[in-house]
Amino acid sequence: MFKSITWSNYYTTVFILLALWYVIIILVYFRKEFFNLLNGKYNIPTRRKKQQTPEEEIPEDQEHTFEELERIVADIRHSIFEEAGNNISKDELLTQLKQRLVNYGGLRQPAFRVAINNFIIQYAESICGVAFSEDELNEAWETLPR
Repeated sequence: MFKSITWSNYYTTVFILLALWYVIIILVYFRKEFFNLLNGKYNIPTRRKKQQTPEEEIPEDQEHTFEELERIVADIRHSIFEEAGNNISKDELLTQLKQRLVNYGGLRQPAFRVAINNFIIQYAESICGVAFSEDELNEAWETLPR
């Protein structure tokens, strides 16, 4: 009996049964969504944004954007790292970085501080040959006036 069934017949039968199985599952469990999808009325559910309470709101003067971070990082790379090259000491480089970042309020926000620290650690070593640790940079940022 099994000698008369070819592999193509077997695969065709399995494919049809599998497709039928999924159609049944969709109709039983997702009937409403399926018919809405066919009618073009299906909307992907979105998460509702949590409303911030007044104490969670960030004041506008402390709000810093990623665009500002990218601008600062590009400025540091071009005006400090690439101009200094390998001819700068660690203290001079740190002084220039402090002067550049003294007015950047994003250093008070942990995410921006980590991003800047990682950038400085990576590019100071690759461009200038100066190695910084995260602790050194955090200590330097703490000495900046607020």
